[in-house]
Order: sequence, then C-alpha cells, then structure tokens
Amino acid sequence: MIKVGVVGYGYSAKTFHIPLIQSSDLFEFSVISSSQKSLIEQTFPGVTVFESAYDLITHGDIELAIITAPNDVHYALAKCCLENGIHVVVE
Repeated sequence: MIKVGVVGYGYSAKTFHIPLIQSSDLFEFSVISSSQKSLIEQTFPGVTVFESAYDLITHGDIELAIITAPNDVHYALAKCCLENGIHVVVE
C-alpha cells in the first residue's frame, strides 16, 4: 500500500484527489497539510494533520505527495518532495 499525503484541502482535494485515493486498496490517505485541522480530524479520523506542507513532506512518512496548493508554491514543494525521496503529483 502506498502512503499518500495531500498538500491543501481545497475544492480539488475534496472533490477529486481524496476520493480517488480512498477508492483504491493500493493507496492509504495518511497525512494532509491544512489550516482546517478540526474539520479534517472530524471528517477523516486517523489522518494526521500538519499545518505546514514542509512538515508533511519531511515528517509525514509518505511515499507520494499530491500538491493541491496554489501555483506559486508548486515548484518549491515538488522540489522538496523529490529531494526527500517522495514521488509527487502536482496539480
């Protein structure tokens, strides 16, 4: 099973990415970075919430990161993932 972390909890994460992850036995939605901690903890019990995308990348124990953050941080976050040996999907 591939441990997946999601950066951001906006429309695309809620509508596309998280449902897709949860629909497959090949993936485990294990961590997310978002400022909406209490909402996520209620909606996804057991999923660890990081306030910082960089904390998720460096301490999240994931194999794949899905970056749904704003475009201006895509490069820096993707680079950080790759430097930490994490596969990355950039939206």
